[in-house]
Amino acid sequence: YFTHCQIKKDSEVSDNDIATSHLVLLGSPKSNRVFARLANRIPLTVAPTVVKIRDTEVAGESLCYYMVYPNPLNPSRYIAVIGYNNSQYIALGAEESGFFDDVSNYGWYDFKVWDGSTGRVREKGYFNSVWK
Repeated sequence: YFTHCQIKKDSEVSDNDIATSHLVLLGSPKSNRVFARLANRIPLTVAPTVVKIRDTEVAGESLCYYMVYPNPLNPSRYIAVIGYNNSQYIALGAEESGFFDDVSNYGWYDFKVWDGSTGRVREKGYFNSVWK
């Protein structure tokens, strides 16, 4: 949204990038090395039949999601994770939505999960003030 954003392969993200930048990670822990590095340190679990964010578990084999969270490698910066549990159903920005409710309005929710095959929103919500 009208700002410059460096685009790098996951293999090109440096320690300096982590120290100085907010990160947008695309894909899944299987497809993105930085995401895999953080996977056990953020409240997001991605499996072939489920996506779990915090204590909210959504079952499905065609799920897409986004989540914003403090970067565990640099808590003064944030990560945005945008991905899927099955690459066959990538549908970023194709979920059903109302005003300020779609994926193009990142930041309206701290996290959201939708079905990539139907566009139906399955879960959305916020973390509390201490990211729980």
